Amino acid sequence: MRNSEARRYARWAAGVAMLLALVVAGVYLRGVWVAKQAEKKAPPAVPAAIEQRSNEFSYSKVEGQRTKSLVLTLSSQSSASSHQVATEVFRRQFDLASGTRKEQQVTIVDDRYDVFKDEDIERLERVSAVVPFSARKDVVALLAA
Repeated sequence: MRNSEARRYARWAAGVAMLLALVVAGVYLRGVWVAKQAEKKAPPAVPAAIEQRSNEFSYSKVEGQRTKSLVLTLSSQSSASSHQVATEVFRRQFDLASGTRKEQQVTIVDDRYDVFKDEDIERLERVSAVVPFSARKDVVALLAA
């Protein structure tokens, strides 16, 4: 092989290497751009305070024929977090009980999974009427009063 042929192959190899480097850089930059566009379109992140959707409670005000009711629902599928959820519902019911509120306080417990401890339910019974969700007639009768 002569020097002129070696230089030609060297230039050709250098050109192919540059072309390959430009292709790799282009693919990388396109990936970065696509990721930034996806971040802009993504929904907001879930706050850290929210553990699971299944561990929740809600608050509502119900007006029956003669009585206004403050209702908290207690639901959890996990025995690990059920105590924490029950404690939070107790705290809210206790805070609502103090003062001059005249509404009856009701806690409806989702009893499908049997994950709540008896002592948690007993503690809730001190500040509110506790009704299992499976006793729907009792719930309706209590709220319709």
